Amino acid sequence: MQKVSYILCLLLFLSGCSVIKKKSLSESNVNKVPEYNLLEGIEKQNITNRSFFIQKAEVEIVSDDYEQKLQASIKFNYPDKYLISLKSRTGIEVARIFITEDTVLVNDRFNKKLYFGKPESLKNKYGVSNELLPVILGDLIYGKESSVENIVCTDNKADISFKLNEIGINYVVDCRKMKIISASQEINVETGSTDIRYENFIKAGYGFIPARISVDFNNYAVTIKIERIESPWEGTIEFIPGNKYDLIKL
Repeated sequence: MQKVSYILCLLLFLSGCSVIKKKSLSESNVNKVPEYNLLEGIEKQNITNRSFFIQKAEVEIVSDDYEQKLQASIKFNYPDKYLISLKSRTGIEVARIFITEDTVLVNDRFNKKLYFGKPESLKNKYGVSNELLPVILGDLIYGKESSVENIVCTDNKADISFKLNEIGINYVVDCRKMKIISASQEINVETGSTDIRYENFIKAGYGFIPARISVDFNNYAVTIKIERIESPWEGTIEFIPGNKYDLIKL
């Protein structure tokens, strides 16, 4: 169980530990699209534009010598508060993770430990960043310093690259759906590589989200299947630290 908690905690911050993999597009059916039209259309469909509640999701983790399935739920209060619950298939909670702009708390229920710290400590110590957590869910995130004059759509797809706080991000976008279909990021070339793919888009609130998210990083393949979501959502988030848990600083 401890290994499962560790892998899933890393998955939640995968946005900071991968290397850009440029995807080449064919030369046919090339169209230039004004960047503000496409980017605004994609941003309007970002699930993190408002509060939401992913009530049920299945998470499968597979490697050469390891396989595990978990149930997950994710609550999000706009603009920056997350509460993630990870449970075994029998319904026993493995971990509960609370994230805000300046706080990270993790209840490791299996080992009776409470991890605490700030997002900066995760970035400095492990090279992971909470700022790009929405990318895991298929949202478009980019820095204010980014600038793109024209986006070239080839066979209805476009590469878009940005840099956010020294983290390079590469998206591949479906120009008709105005949704990201794959993404990758980089901090440095020593952290390995990660590919994120988004499929089976479903209606959620004011836009569409991927019901299937596939992540390949190092020797692990992680698949997230979203089965039920409420968006917009008007609930609240409450994190209760484990009673008499060992405190461990991240």
